[in-house]
Amino acid sequence: MQVAGIIAEYNPFHVGHQYHIAETKRKLPGAAVICFMSGNFVQRGEPALLHKTARAKAAVLSGADVVFELPVSAVLSPAERFAKAGVWLAKACGVVTHLSFGSECGDIALLQKAAFASNQPEVHATRSALLKQGLPYPKAAADALPADLQPIIQSPNNLLGIEYIKAIASLQAHFIPITVTRKGSAHDEPEETKAFPSASAIRRIYREGRTPPEGALPPAMLASVEEERAQGRFPVNPALLDTAVLAALRRADIKQLANLPEVSEGLENRLFKAARDCYTIEDLLASVKTKRYSLARLRRCLYACLLGLSKASQRAMPAYLRVLAVSETGRQVLANMRKISTLPVVTKPAMLKRLNGQAYEQAQLEAMADHLFALAFPNPGAGSSVSFFTASPYIV
Repeated sequence: MQVAGIIAEYNPFHVGHQYHIAETKRKLPGAAVICFMSGNFVQRGEPALLHKTARAKAAVLSGADVVFELPVSAVLSPAERFAKAGVWLAKACGVVTHLSFGSECGDIALLQKAAFASNQPEVHATRSALLKQGLPYPKAAADALPADLQPIIQSPNNLLGIEYIKAIASLQAHFIPITVTRKGSAHDEPEETKAFPSASAIRRIYREGRTPPEGALPPAMLASVEEERAQGRFPVNPALLDTAVLAALRRADIKQLANLPEVSEGLENRLFKAARDCYTIEDLLASVKTKRYSLARLRRCLYACLLGLSKASQRAMPAYLRVLAVSETGRQVLANMRKISTLPVVTKPAMLKRLNGQAYEQAQLEAMADHLFALAFPNPGAGSSVSFFTASPYIV
């Protein structure tokens, strides 16, 4: 059986994601699709709109076959690290034959050309020099490439796709990259009326107490939203964690801040001062942000401080595969994986307590992230039923 891996966040799972899965299966008839999805925090540096199991459930009811959790240490990281951790997990499964991702260009040959070019020593040296000058990573990555390839890397999904291709090569993962052309709104586009509105537009609509346009979300995601709302877990409100984030920053000394992932070039000094001068996260971000430090990078730093992440914990590759949701076909995939996976495959909460070494440390970190995430529920007491060591995967 062919198996396509997809690395995603599904925050929330919308019709564009459903289209991506359907197109992947159309390109690979008879294939299963397994997803590696961000947990309760996402790469843009904030809590997800709704709980990971609810998002995973919507995905398997909309075409995915297995959804694994991408650990928080990998999620709260730059695109290069995010991509590498996802590819690492896909390789560890032992069954993945293809990696499918969305892109603005839809041209896998062009993306592979850009990935090859970006790995050349002279391009790497130029990119490093531009980063030292204070350019954000996407700008530095584009400007370091030959002129004919610069436009392709300036679109966010193209950039992430290039990182996936690079990770496949660096990890010597023996699967084939394929791409599906992105439809509808661009990444983070605020427009709400297109056929496929962006996830950021949908999140804003929900957090403003409104309802997304008809057809923006698949029926399974709409049902998950209402189930989570009824349980007091939707919509998750990042502002409810602001005081906890500020408290964590104020407790940290300069050395501890310097040890946070993505903190370098004296950023720890700016964070230390701003944490004591500012009384809201919004003011703190405005105080610290420069051309060198994007808002997403800064938000990841703040949540890394809250969760206790360090440079070392982010460098460590994921050490287990936790199932969040699975379809009937997915159960066959899991049966095959048990024979060949290079990492423990966790299908029951009790199995988490039997992990050891690095896997145990990562599970403890994930449990803490889940506990803190629950503080952003409209009803914080609703977190007990979905805590890390007791929540079971959704099984179709």
